[in-house]
Amino acid sequence: MRKIKIYLITLLLMVTIGSAVAQTDSLSHYLETAARNNPGVKADFTAYQASLQQIPQAGAIPDPQLDMGFFLKPMDIIDGRQIADFTLMQMFPWFGTRKAAQTEAGHMANMAFEKFRESRDNLYLQVYTQWFVLCSLRQQLANNRENKDLLAQLETLALRKFSASPSQSVPASGNRMQSSPATASPATSAGGMASMGGNMGNMGSTATASSSRNEPMASMNAGAEMSAMGASSGMSDVLRIQLEIAEVENTIESLLSQVSAETAAFNTLLNRSAESPVHLPDSIRQIPFSLDLPATVTQINQRNPMLAMLDQEGLAYKAKAEMDK
Repeated sequence: MRKIKIYLITLLLMVTIGSAVAQTDSLSHYLETAARNNPGVKADFTAYQASLQQIPQAGAIPDPQLDMGFFLKPMDIIDGRQIADFTLMQMFPWFGTRKAAQTEAGHMANMAFEKFRESRDNLYLQVYTQWFVLCSLRQQLANNRENKDLLAQLETLALRKFSASPSQSVPASGNRMQSSPATASPATSAGGMASMGGNMGNMGSTATASSSRNEPMASMNAGAEMSAMGASSGMSDVLRIQLEIAEVENTIESLLSQVSAETAAFNTLLNRSAESPVHLPDSIRQIPFSLDLPATVTQINQRNPMLAMLDQEGLAYKAKAEMDK
């Protein structure tokens, strides 16, 4: 029973640690880190908080003013002698002025919030862009490494094909074919001399026999030339594959340099050390996207922070005009 409890506790800790690591390395965590560490975003958020504090102050009644005065010598007046003067004054705004002031302050706070949203969304866009650039470079790096492995396999096959080429055995067979006509030449020449003593018809038959013996030699020479051509083409295939491997290696080195530069740029957006590691997902899930132009225009008008800030600015000017009447 105790072992089972220990096993369950260990499993729970592993799951908790794994989820914490996954949460730390997720894109949402990087977005939160960038917004928390960016000075511009923090400044805009502080300005928004300050504008919120001005809303209750705009609708508050002004503080009363108390004036006190003392005389070095008592002043004789009708009702007696005056030694001090106390004046308490309280100003009350005109009807509707406090509400208009609060409305203006509220719209100004909304303007500050939309400005904060604008700076935050721009930062998020930069983080998103840099993130997907890193994912693209990682995928290109994986593809080039896979191509390098495939080219290495092709190089091995080409080397085996070149080493197993039959070009080395062709000259020996040609020599054997050349030696056989040499041994038969005395008999052929003797028969030719006898035929020359007889008639001219036998000379024609002897010439035909000698030409028929030269045909295998010509065919073997042609086979040797074809084998030599096959060997040269096999060697050219090996060299071509090696050149492609060298080109892929150069591409991999270039991609590694780009990954280092883009990682430093990503860490700069997060306002942390350029050498900090960036954890990327193994794969990216593709989200289907269809463009509906009227719906897109409607969403832009509703969600764009700059348009919302202009609307709030217009409402603030209207409230100020109402207050100044």
